[in-house]
Amino acid sequence: MKKILVLLTGIVMLYSCKKNDVSSNFSPPLLSITDSSPVYNYFLLRTTQLSDSTDTTLQVQALSTFWDEHGNKVPIISISVNGRMLGQNADHSLSLNYIDSASLQEEGKAFAGTNLQVRVTGTSASDTANNLVYVPKKLIEHPKAFLDSPIHVGVKLPLSWVPDPNNPLGTVTIQVIYDALKSTAANPIFPPQLDPLTFVVDDNGSFTIPDNALAYFPVGAYISFHIARVSEIKSVLPVSGKKVYYWGVSDFSTPSVVLLPGVQ
Repeated sequence: MKKILVLLTGIVMLYSCKKNDVSSNFSPPLLSITDSSPVYNYFLLRTTQLSDSTDTTLQVQALSTFWDEHGNKVPIISISVNGRMLGQNADHSLSLNYIDSASLQEEGKAFAGTNLQVRVTGTSASDTANNLVYVPKKLIEHPKAFLDSPIHVGVKLPLSWVPDPNNPLGTVTIQVIYDALKSTAANPIFPPQLDPLTFVVDDNGSFTIPDNALAYFPVGAYISFHIARVSEIKSVLPVSGKKVYYWGVSDFSTPSVVLLPGVQ
C-alpha cells in the first residue's frame, strides 16, 4: 500500500511500496493519504507565510512530479495553473516559483482562498484532465505579532489565526518543531532529534497548547511553530490512467525561539 506524507517542515514526499507500511522517519504528518493502489503522481500548490524580523512575504510555489512503477521520475507533456505553464526541470519534475518577478508575486498573492484551474496533460493531448484546486486562505494577518512574547515551559500558549469557512477538511494542523542544529549548538547534551509535537484541531481560529505539552522539549532548546491547512482532490488521466493527487496548502512558520524555564 502506498502512503504519501506531506510535512509541515517543508513539503516532503515519502514513498513506501510495502503493503501496510507506514514510514516512521517523520511523525506525525500534516497530510497522510493511503490508497489501495500505487500513488506516483502529484500536483501541489503551496502558499507559505514566514514570520521573522526581515521576511513577512507570502511565498507561493507550484510543484509536480510523476513516477513510474520503479520509483523513477517520468516526464509528462505539461501542467498549467490558470493558464500559466509550469517549467520543466532536468529531473522531469515541474515547478513554478511565484517570487521570480513582481508580476508573479502579485499573481501568487491572489491565490489564497480561491479555486485554481489546473490542467494536466500526460502522454498525449487527449490525455488531459482539468480540475479546480482550492488554495486555503492565508492563516495569519499580522505575522510578526504571532508570537510576540517569550515561550515558557509549563505555561499555556494561546494561538490564533484567520479561520477559513471554505476549508474542505475543516481542520488545521499545528506543529512544534525541535531545531536540533541550534539546540545542540547551545547545549551538546540535548538530543540530536525529537519528533514534532502535533495538534490537529478545528479550523475555528484559536487553540491553546496545554501547559504541560512543551515539557516534551528540554528547557533551553530551540523550537519553532508551524500551522497549515490543506485541500485535496484526485483524478485519473483519461488515456494513460495515471492517478493524480492535487493539494492546495497554506502554511505559516516562525523562526526558532528558545524555550525558557517556567514562570515562578
